Amino acid sequence: MFFGRNVELRKLHDLSDKKTASLVVVKGRRRIGEQMKNIFDIPALPLENWSDAFSHLASHTRSGSVLILLDEISWMAGKSSDFAGKLKIAWDTKFKKNNRLILVLCGEYPWK
Repeated sequence: MFFGRNVELRKLHDLSDKKTASLVVVKGRRRIGEQMKNIFDIPALPLENWSDAFSHLASHTRSGSVLILLDEISWMAGKSSDFAGKLKIAWDTKFKKNNRLILVLCGEYPWK
């Protein structure tokens, strides 16, 4: 769920009309919204590493309109030194081949 993100949601909607894949970065406060895993009761997958995770995801998103949202990207990158490199490889070799795919990377920034 998005709270107070009407402008961003409009931009995402506009991206869905493009003829090329899109990569979007969204910043926001921590602890806002719900966890998708809890909302949709999605089971955990036994994946060994980020390459396996991205390959699995890419195998299910080869065609059609797809929105991939990776939340807590700062945490993922902080926990795994190869995360950013593996994500770039997955984008370059897999995800951007689907012209209707939108990849959204969400991170935090401190509020003062």
